[in-house]
Amino acid sequence: MPEEKVNNFLFDIETNGLDAMQNRVICITVQNVAHEKDVPYSMYGEDEKLILEKFWNCIKSSDKLYGFNIDEFDVPFLLQRSFILGVRVPDNFKTIKVVDLRKVLSGFWYNYNKFAKGKLSDWARLLLINIATENGEQMLSYYEKKDWKKIVAHAEEDVFITHAIYRRLQQVNLI
Repeated sequence: MPEEKVNNFLFDIETNGLDAMQNRVICITVQNVAHEKDVPYSMYGEDEKLILEKFWNCIKSSDKLYGFNIDEFDVPFLLQRSFILGVRVPDNFKTIKVVDLRKVLSGFWYNYNKFAKGKLSDWARLLLINIATENGEQMLSYYEKKDWKKIVAHAEEDVFITHAIYRRLQQVNLI
């Protein structure tokens, strides 16, 4: 298996809705892919601008970012919210390789279908990973209750599952 650089991350975001024009980022969790035992780092709270600034600062030296469905949701949402709030993205962001693991699993280099089955929870079940938290649809309710513990637990579980998918894709030589 090729050795990953220390500054490559996988990440997941939680939001209080799906529309970046009206909703906001409430949590971003990152984990270094080179260290399986690294504890995920979660940025969360009411200050969305600070969350975004911390995230961009965290990944500013990255060469690669990994995530699940990040091309369709996470990255566009982060860029739009950063634009709206006037948060500067790192100078090298345009050169960071973004790898959407959902696309890799869907065989995107042959015929990517963004409507193909395979949510993160589906892949977790196939890898025999027990899912302890609710699905992302609960984020609005948790946010309204300011239940940061449940929001962070869900984000960190998603990053754990994404990391397991990443490791399996490495194992079978797909990334």
